[in-house]
This record gives sequence, C-alpha cells and structure tokens, in this order.
Amino acid sequence: MDFLIFIGFCIAASLLAWGLANAITRWMTQGTREKDPNFKIDFQLHPNQALHKHQLFWLAALTPVAIGLLLNVKIFWGAGFDFSIDGFNHWVTNSKLTLGLMALGIPFGVMVGSFHRTLQTAEQIKLTQSSLRPVLNTSEGVDGDVFYYRIHNTGLGPALIKSASLQVLGSKRDFYNGSDLREWLDTVFKNYKVNILDCVSLNAGYVMQASSKEEIFKIAAKDFSSKTLLSNGCLRVFVEYEDMYGNCFKFPPDTIDQ
Repeated sequence: MDFLIFIGFCIAASLLAWGLANAITRWMTQGTREKDPNFKIDFQLHPNQALHKHQLFWLAALTPVAIGLLLNVKIFWGAGFDFSIDGFNHWVTNSKLTLGLMALGIPFGVMVGSFHRTLQTAEQIKLTQSSLRPVLNTSEGVDGDVFYYRIHNTGLGPALIKSASLQVLGSKRDFYNGSDLREWLDTVFKNYKVNILDCVSLNAGYVMQASSKEEIFKIAAKDFSSKTLLSNGCLRVFVEYEDMYGNCFKFPPDTIDQ
C-alpha cells in the first residue's frame, strides 16, 4: 500500500511539474494559444532556442522538486509547525529522502542543458561548414577570334580538386599535365581550324582558393565554322572536389553530392 501511495505521489508530482513547466515556458515566450497559435506542448530540444524556453528543461528540474514537496506534505501532514531547534532537527532527520529527491532537480536540469549545448554545437559546426563551402563554376569569354574558358571558385572556402575531366565533341578524358592535354585537344579538333594557345591542368590535389579564378583554356578560331563550334559550348568540364571538412561535391552543380 505504501508503495502504491508513493507511485501516486510521483504521478501527481510529475503532473504538477508538467503544469509548472508549461506555464513557465508560456510566460517566457510570452505566448498563449489565443495570442500565439504556434504555441504547443513540445518536449524536443531546439538548438536555435534559449534553454530557459524549453519545457523539457523545466520539467526535468521541477519534477524532483515537486515529488519531494508532495512527499514532505504527506510525511508531516497534521504534525503542526515546530520552529524550535528540536523541531528543525526532527524535520531534517525525517526529510533526508525528500531533500535528496528535490536536489536531483539540479543535475537533471544540468543534463538537459548539456544535451542542448551539444545540439547547439552541432548546429554551429553545420552552419560554419555551409558558410565556408566552395562552389565551382565555369565561364566562357571571347576576345576577337580567341575563346577563353575559365573556372571560378565563387564560394567562401578553398576547393581541393579530387579529379577533373574534359568532354569535347563527344570525347572525354581526364586532366593530366598541360602538354598531354594540348596534344589530345589537337587530335580532337583535327578537322577544325583552331589553335590551342594555352591549357592548364587541374590535377588531383590542386587547391583553388576562395574567390579565385583560373583560365584553363585559350583557343583561337581560324574560320567561321570553328568560331561557331567554340561559341556553342563544345567544351564541358567535370570536376570532383572537397571542402576543408572533407565534404565531397561535383561540378556541374546539378550533380552535387550532399
């Protein structure tokens, strides 16, 4: 019977603590169901919300306190108040269990706070990584009969090249050193009157700094058909790269790995 009474007190104390937690968070957020339709019972931890506005924090801190208070009421019900030294000693002696239960509110609250800080740290790391993410793009330019092909890092973080390949007129190959690439381009464009003025390799391990720009090709067209071919974007560059945190991406952007 005493055990059932204890369980009943615990349930009642939990309901009391839940009510207090709900009331405190309503007051902290200045929201009611009438004023704020988004206000609801929520025991989840949100990293973008202050700890004192979480119902779970107050529930963890107040439940042991409520249990201890209700048990104290049960223990001393009808005993009256004795403010003498003997009365105080009697209260302390008989309240060791309840005081111990009430003290558990502090470590429980600290534990919830620790979980909340862990979520905040993870969210901050995620935001930092996102803000320092590299973003590679390509662009083309024309100066008379000379066509320029450039690659840009428009992001805020460096890009570590893992692999790069070039597709021209249906043929595709990896970037090696500049001389090998020049020979391959000469072979691909053998039926067109073009002159490979410059080409730069994008080898694995190359780092493109934030906001940097690299000119990877400079090709001169010697007749109208060659100029038309180059202006229609016959060259495509494919790049796999990483940010400083090891997250992998691909260019073109529609193939980015999240």
